[in-house]
Amino acid sequence: MKRKKQIVLYLLLMAVCVWGYLWLHDLKLSAEAYFRASERMDHVGPCEEILAELDCGDGKYLMLGRDGENLYYCMMERRRGIFWTGAGREYFTRSYLEEYDQKIMARYYWTHDFLFGICTEDGVAEVSFRLEDGEENLLMEGTLPVREDGIFFGGNIHGTVSEEAVYPATLIATDKDGNIVAEY
Repeated sequence: MKRKKQIVLYLLLMAVCVWGYLWLHDLKLSAEAYFRASERMDHVGPCEEILAELDCGDGKYLMLGRDGENLYYCMMERRRGIFWTGAGREYFTRSYLEEYDQKIMARYYWTHDFLFGICTEDGVAEVSFRLEDGEENLLMEGTLPVREDGIFFGGNIHGTVSEEAVYPATLIATDKDGNIVAEY
């Protein structure tokens, strides 16, 4: 009887130690579990809709979620074979645009070749963008469709992952007739 108690006690102690290790190192068993945990950690959401999930290769994965009129971006990477941990996240709000009197704003993550943003103007059909490097050399121009709620996003924009910083230098929002509605 004493041996059975020892085995149960050691199993419970091992379970507590494993749970503590996972909690201490911020490890989750799936990418979505990490995304949901990071929402709670950042006091965001929960996101009503997952807009994009992209496997970036090399054990990296990103998710873009919508929380009301705001965007939540989370980058995750695989650790120790089966666990996921964070590699960066950002909360993108419409109130930031209003505070700085901007109509359109976007972020481009060159290490994952992913662009997303928000346009506050109504009736926008697409956003044209121009990507430049740190020395203002043109890398590419392109367009992305805009959803009814003003959100636009796209993966594999440039076609390659860049080691150097790349930024959306210009953003032009147009309506379905091609008229410019907003510019950055």
